[in-house]
Amino acid sequence: MQMTEFCDHLYNDSTDGYIQILKLNDENNIGIDEKYDRNNERRRKSRRNEKGLTKKQQELLSLKQQILQLKEEGLSN
Repeated sequence: MQMTEFCDHLYNDSTDGYIQILKLNDENNIGIDEKYDRNNERRRKSRRNEKGLTKKQQELLSLKQQILQLKEEGLSN
């Protein structure tokens, strides 16, 4: 038996054939919406630091702390 004869059933172009070969079902597949939601959640987490602040929010907080420190030292504009 040649390899092509042995594998002929694997090269069926129907979707049902692929599903049977890969043994896929609805439980194993995540929907496109779920896929995008997971990816977006990962991106949201990567935008924030350990305190939950974005880069801009952290810069503003640091600037505010510097201003308060200078005011305590008696400096003002």
